[in-house]
Amino acid sequence: MTIWDNLHELMNGYTLGRQLRQTREGLGLTLDDAVESLRIRRAVLESFELGDFDVPGASEVQVRGFVRNYARFLHLDEEAVLMDYEAALVDARKMAKRREDRRRARLGDSAETQRAIPAVSQVRPPTPLPLPPRSRAARARRPRSSGGGGMMLMLVGMMVGSATLTGTFFLVLYLLYQMFPVIADDSGGVGQQIVVPPVVTFTPAPGTSGGRGGAPSVGVLVALEGRQNGWMQVTIDGRPLAARPIGNGERVEYVANTEIIVETSDAATFAIAYNDEQVGMVGQTGEPVRVVFSRDGYALSDDVALVGQPAMPDELILMPIVTPRGLDQVSRLDAPHTTRFVDLKLNRPLTLFFYDVTNDEMLAGIDVEKQMPVVSAVKGPILMYFFDVVPEEIWNTVPVELWNIRDEALVPEFYRATWNQHREILRDLYRMIVVSDNTSTGNALRYAYDYYSPPGMNPIQAFNHWSMEVVGMSAESGMRQWDEGGTNDPSWIEPRFNTRMTSIYNSMRQYNNTYSALDLARFYTWVYTQAPRQVYQRTFDVMSIVEGSPGFLEDTAFSLGGTPVSKDGYVGPGARNNFRDEHLTADAGLILLNDRAYIVVTMGVDGGDRLSYIYGEIRRVINQERRTLYWPSGVSFAAWVRSPEGPYEGRPLSVEGANFVLDYLKEVGQEPVRNVNMDDRRFYFDQARAVWFAFFPNDTVPSARTPEQERVIAARYGGSGETIHQIAVELNYVRP
Repeated sequence: MTIWDNLHELMNGYTLGRQLRQTREGLGLTLDDAVESLRIRRAVLESFELGDFDVPGASEVQVRGFVRNYARFLHLDEEAVLMDYEAALVDARKMAKRREDRRRARLGDSAETQRAIPAVSQVRPPTPLPLPPRSRAARARRPRSSGGGGMMLMLVGMMVGSATLTGTFFLVLYLLYQMFPVIADDSGGVGQQIVVPPVVTFTPAPGTSGGRGGAPSVGVLVALEGRQNGWMQVTIDGRPLAARPIGNGERVEYVANTEIIVETSDAATFAIAYNDEQVGMVGQTGEPVRVVFSRDGYALSDDVALVGQPAMPDELILMPIVTPRGLDQVSRLDAPHTTRFVDLKLNRPLTLFFYDVTNDEMLAGIDVEKQMPVVSAVKGPILMYFFDVVPEEIWNTVPVELWNIRDEALVPEFYRATWNQHREILRDLYRMIVVSDNTSTGNALRYAYDYYSPPGMNPIQAFNHWSMEVVGMSAESGMRQWDEGGTNDPSWIEPRFNTRMTSIYNSMRQYNNTYSALDLARFYTWVYTQAPRQVYQRTFDVMSIVEGSPGFLEDTAFSLGGTPVSKDGYVGPGARNNFRDEHLTADAGLILLNDRAYIVVTMGVDGGDRLSYIYGEIRRVINQERRTLYWPSGVSFAAWVRSPEGPYEGRPLSVEGANFVLDYLKEVGQEPVRNVNMDDRRFYFDQARAVWFAFFPNDTVPSARTPEQERVIAARYGGSGETIHQIAVELNYVRP
């Protein structure tokens, strides 16, 4: 084993840490932004960015949750990041084992030595040496070495000669530290080999706070396993997630820094495991419960928010979706925001469906029943179709993060047999959605045909038939052909669509596969409200993965602090089957927020240049509907803060007052940011306005001013060394 072998292994963690840091910095985010959003301690995120993924006291599952959440926050491919993390963890364990082997070789396997080594079930990865020390004093505090130190210094001297960058030099120091972890004792005697202390897998002990089991010093892990179909609400570190169903046999896990709250209208809905301890049911059948889990234990609460939430039936009956308003009356231009979107699309052939699922309200609709080319957006419905007709043991027994893995050695042994049996189709499903691979799409359609093949129908017709019978798609929409992968057969067409035409720029045109925006929306309404829970959950797991740059719908969901469950598509000039060299775009899916869900569908021909405006307006409408404090692009601060959409809902405030509010917010560290939810800053907005009127009750700066007003003006323009906030505190206008 050479130093370069060690370098290769260390670079897994080091490279991942660097990727996290560089991505964060590239997004213009600080660690404080991440801490505030994720509720993960700053020290944990700092260690991640240094390549150290050891969180003392946290289980491996919890650390995976932290890594996944940080990757999601940075808009990275969560599964790829987790694979890099696993590789770094494996390499760190190998290095720890080699150090232990070297230590044993030097010291021998005496009984006394054996007693000094505790039994372990998990070895902590090596903790990196701080690189570089921040000050001369920090360097002075580093312990002196002896024993192997001479060789270390010699190697440092040899390698520094070839190192051209400071970072390389310190990386060399780090590698040598890992290879020769030697330190002198305080008496100056011969140094002893440092053994990295192992971490024993945490097992909660009974009798802790709450009387239900202990918790690790860092983080909270709760696993829920469905015992029947039902609903639940989960809150993580004070942030409520969207209420969601859980199916019988379904298992979900949540990781938090300090607290997880689980609520359900029926205690029999699921069994609970808390920090690896089986808790089971926490109430009687039919009893609403609210359980608060913290680091110290857990307890039942009397404040149950989900009382009255209807339980789901044991068996879900699949039938066409018919809602009282939204999906049946969308062809009328009576949705409240339609006119604005018509203005934004200009004269482009572009259709729109914008629907609030939670409140069953159509928000905007443009030509929702017009047939448009669907391009790769059809792959979302194909995935739902596959999950509904193919047996669950094929697609619901291996975690999605393993579907695209090529190396069997990276698959945990528990899943390996099933993964080997179904890996080809699982990889096709992953690539169909995440990579938008056309060959994989044909393979998925052909595979599903083995399980759903109505008499006299080919795979394309079978998919269309299911779409009409189960989802309620109209007979005008559907696929005509998919001539790639497993369905690349010229005879496999939908002949009734051979003459299907649609009007583009007043010219009748023909496309292979067309859908209306309304019919695409039906698929997402079905999967969210009627599909079996396992189908919905797997659809969510796959279609919420974003690799590379997010699409318009995905980016909109992220900017709202939500999760996209969507599939977009684009075919440009020169592409296969694009005979007119048009720009064809389609995007369809769910935007899931913590308090509601939306369905958005956009489809267009040569309308891509309008999509940024369309989705910007979608974002504005959603924030308006939710009454979210949101300063949009293209509007000055003074205009926004004084508008009905601003923090004061149109209450009187002069332009002078608006500028004063902005200066005050900057002073107290709450400077407004465009396109960001600022609900958590409402207190400071209200305080700023109150301070303005306390100093200037007439909503203007008078020509004849009081001494206090003069002080404020001097402070505001930097002439006194004071701040407005300091003066307001001194005069008891605000509390310190």
